[in-house]
Amino acid sequence: RKSCTMLRLASRPPITTIRTAAQRLTATNVRNKSSKSIESTAKSKSNADDGFFGTQIHHHANTVLALIFPIMLVGSDPDTSFGQGLGVITSAYISVHSYIGLNYVITDYVPKVSKKMVGPSRAVSLAISALTFAGLSKAALYSQGGLPGVVKGLWNGKTAEEKKE
Repeated sequence: RKSCTMLRLASRPPITTIRTAAQRLTATNVRNKSSKSIESTAKSKSNADDGFFGTQIHHHANTVLALIFPIMLVGSDPDTSFGQGLGVITSAYISVHSYIGLNYVITDYVPKVSKKMVGPSRAVSLAISALTFAGLSKAALYSQGGLPGVVKGLWNGKTAEEKKE
């Protein structure tokens, strides 16, 4: 029987095998109540990690950041309107990515400490993300060299003039 099962698994495409295993694992967890299903959690507009918003937009932001960040750093002139616009778009995606990521952390860890702190924690994560967007956008629009200048400045040492001061 074991060799028959192995042949049957080997004949399936890998994604089907993984999907089947995940479905069995999920069904076992739901039956054993060892894992909380997404449907059992209360839906709220402040839950950025629920449903479509939490998964699709977060994955979209990951992909866009992986593509746009290198282009922003080396592929555009930050002193042009195109470079500044690219910096603001990058700032927006960084803020959305961090907001949803922080909400995943809040969902996983804050209820273990206090369920009453979930709402205020989400408000703080929204404020942090808004400040991140404002600060990065200001750097993209008004600092010398834009966001690439700020990022490159993290690795540059002080100039001779700055060392004298």
